[in-house]
Amino acid sequence: MRNRRRAPLFVALALTALLGATVGCRNPNTKPPTTGSTLPGSTEVHTKKVRYGPFMVPNANSPGTAPFGGALMRLVGATIEDGMISQPVKDVEKPCTNCLLTRMQAGLEYTDGRQATISNGMWLHHMVAMATGTGKADATCANAAMSLPHMSFLDGTITAKNTERFFASGNERTPIDLTQTGSYGYRVNAGDRFHLLVELMNMTAVDTPVYLTVDYSYVDGNAAGFHTVRPVWLDARNCGTSEAPAQTGQYTLKSTPWISTVSGTLVASMGHLHDGGDRLTFQKGGSAFCTSVASYGTSPDYVDNPGDMPGMEHGGGGATHISEMTHCTNGSSLRAGDSLAITGYYDTAKYPEMTHAGKLHAIMALGLLYYAP
Repeated sequence: MRNRRRAPLFVALALTALLGATVGCRNPNTKPPTTGSTLPGSTEVHTKKVRYGPFMVPNANSPGTAPFGGALMRLVGATIEDGMISQPVKDVEKPCTNCLLTRMQAGLEYTDGRQATISNGMWLHHMVAMATGTGKADATCANAAMSLPHMSFLDGTITAKNTERFFASGNERTPIDLTQTGSYGYRVNAGDRFHLLVELMNMTAVDTPVYLTVDYSYVDGNAAGFHTVRPVWLDARNCGTSEAPAQTGQYTLKSTPWISTVSGTLVASMGHLHDGGDRLTFQKGGSAFCTSVASYGTSPDYVDNPGDMPGMEHGGGGATHISEMTHCTNGSSLRAGDSLAITGYYDTAKYPEMTHAGKLHAIMALGLLYYAP
């Protein structure tokens, strides 16, 4: 059983605000096209890596940092663990305007440009990218009584009715490529605003500045033959903390079915689980149309460094962690009235879960799909 010590991303961010048949499964680690390359039809593809930060992540023996010093979190029994930072950041840089994002992949790097990974003591626990703008209502939370991820910014201009979650990543850093089955992209308008929810962890003895990065590929917003996609966020704890109590053995974590209010063509889907997770399925009308499969330790970057601070309880001694989640492509139709859901499958005999202070740590099961209206 793996040890882990961290504060839940959405507890750390959102509770603060509250108080105030499988197809198209693909290996995600494909290389992005280079700037100046072309897609079918001679459309020029541009690439840009945006560095967000720097974020100063406290050392493994120092108290974690969160909005208001974590005081409001403590009032509701939540904590921010040593060596962590949980932070909402609004109005961050966009890679382009009047464009279509065709590929996105998150990363983490030190100030000198070296990759920051588990193997050298740093975790990109979670990041969520959100966009505010005309027509950007969050598909599954816009009509909810409240949406804690949106409330995390303590900004009345950022709500689920005008802001959607369009990209996310865990430490596995799964890329999403919207051009694998056709000419698709996520539209960024001139007036759109970008925001981030960020959770990072430091397993070393030194306070360390790091940058969250996103590698974007994009085409001009008027590129011939391209179609706009929209995101749909499915979550076992949607519009809330995204976290649920862990169990042992083989078990599942399911979302409440969402009755679609939109129609179009399903383009891509990707899932996210915590350690212990084996796979996540997307269902439409009760039938699976995508399985996002977890792989562990496929790169040395996802193996614990035996020299990490022992107090961090993140495993150590060569423990492996989720390093890939496959994503799916699918050309089937989506209709208003369809029932969409996800199921996360956990198997703790196959993949050890993490623990905190001797107790099983909370888990997640969430998926992000894209459709073209």
